[in-house]
Amino acid sequence: MSFTVQIDQREPGGKCTSGYFGLRGWCLDEHSLPARELYVRLNGVVQSVSRQWRDDLDGAFPHVADSGWAGFLAELWLPFGFHRIEIVVGENVSKRRVLYRDTVWSTGIVRNPWSRTWSFENGVEREYPSQVAQEAVDVVGVFYQRPDLADRWFESLASARKELGAIKVFIVEHGPEPVVQDLVEEWSDRLPIEYVHNPDNPGFGAGCNAGASRGKAPYLFFLNPDAVLTPSSLSSLLRTARSNREEGFVGWEMAQEPWEHPKLYNPVTGETEWSSAAAWLLDRKAFERVEGFDEAIFLYGEDVDLSWRLRSDGGKLFYGAGLRVHHDSYGPGEAAGGKPTQIVEETRANAYLRGRHLGRFLGKYGTPENVRDHDHAFNKGLAVGRARKLRSPARSRFHGMLYEVERFGCSKVPLRSGNLAETVRLRVRWNGNGFSEALWRKLVDQMVGVEVELEVWDRSRPKPIGPNEWIFDAESHWLLFPDSLEQMLLIAKENNGSAVRGMGKSIEGEGSEELWRIHRFSDSLPIEDSGYTYRPGVLRKGDAMPSTVIPKTFWLQAERLA
Repeated sequence: MSFTVQIDQREPGGKCTSGYFGLRGWCLDEHSLPARELYVRLNGVVQSVSRQWRDDLDGAFPHVADSGWAGFLAELWLPFGFHRIEIVVGENVSKRRVLYRDTVWSTGIVRNPWSRTWSFENGVEREYPSQVAQEAVDVVGVFYQRPDLADRWFESLASARKELGAIKVFIVEHGPEPVVQDLVEEWSDRLPIEYVHNPDNPGFGAGCNAGASRGKAPYLFFLNPDAVLTPSSLSSLLRTARSNREEGFVGWEMAQEPWEHPKLYNPVTGETEWSSAAAWLLDRKAFERVEGFDEAIFLYGEDVDLSWRLRSDGGKLFYGAGLRVHHDSYGPGEAAGGKPTQIVEETRANAYLRGRHLGRFLGKYGTPENVRDHDHAFNKGLAVGRARKLRSPARSRFHGMLYEVERFGCSKVPLRSGNLAETVRLRVRWNGNGFSEALWRKLVDQMVGVEVELEVWDRSRPKPIGPNEWIFDAESHWLLFPDSLEQMLLIAKENNGSAVRGMGKSIEGEGSEELWRIHRFSDSLPIEDSGYTYRPGVLRKGDAMPSTVIPKTFWLQAERLA
């Protein structure tokens, strides 16, 4: 069979690269159909390419409906040295044909996997094509019972496939009797689905590993069975992955609604120290390199453990505050205290993680009493850490009774989202030790839900406040989360326009505006509302009084250690 291949874009254009290399083009067979089994081969190692829709090929050939899917994108992140790059076609190794060949020199990508810093500046930004790359994605769903949203789970993936195309769904069902097999059959004509039923229940992580092992796409997307994608959320997540993957990111997580996951993250870069697997996109190579989920953890905590190992391997994790998934994670009365199964399994996982990642001495030091009761889990984690030499105290962080640091109050205040036709005047008072106006403008650009008018002032008096104007005052050493003003405004409107004030979390450490070496986090009480013209931490219309405290962290306070 003959093939026609066209390379439209080669990035970078010359023979040298700083690490990233991309090829965009199209390939048709002799029947004007998209070439099947198309790959990129790097130094003899075969990798997948991402399919892309081509409007210029759609309808160009009579009686051929799918020629538009002939587009492809091959992206590579190259270490130091010379590299041979080939576009090949054919599944059988002996019959594989080379359609394109090139050699490039790369200076490599440098990153320090042990750096304990958060970058507050993105550095040089590069533009990417506005269209969504048709990245190949393997979606993995692990079912034990049939949730109420099971139909919508399949429906949301079918809608995502219309935008992305290259999706394959792997469903692993645990339990004595199959309860979603009828839905698999119902949706198989709209989704490519591979279904496996395991009458045992080895746990969530084991199910995720089983589903992931059956695919080969460059991206893995884990989606809880009680979670539903919002429109365009997966395509937006993939676009984000393409844009920051060469910066070292290997995992990209969606925000959850109506109850927000207690995620503490860098408001500027989106970097976080751990991710929830409820709606989590991962680079397959990074996932396989660290051996996937730890199957010794039955439920809860397996995603935190995987996050630490991914970061120990040199990867970074991203939290998409504006990319939301609907996740029915709590029933009536469960949001404040947690589900009984969650409490038990998280406590057991806590003991296991302390053993695996900290070792005998550090793992026992300061361990809560309820965690110490799980001696068996601790010793099991200790043995795994010794055998695999994957202890990573520099990547893990135990905070009080918890493993990892949380954004306080997320499970108590629902994440309400809506199109608010409101403008908030954000007044930032420069205190001589804060972040620059440029950084604040970057924060404003990333805010969601409301229009923000930024005003930075020092010793001069700010402009007068209009009677119907929404005002929020902040100190220049704060960093607001992208959804902070949206959430506060929605709650203020629910309270008939009364003033509301939030909480901050202190980052205690040392550094400059670009980098911050974090030594510890600490929760801060709400800022005292003075009632004067300048009221930091208070959102109000005009000079509304008094203010009501919202028990949730809305900003980070960067406090330099003496």
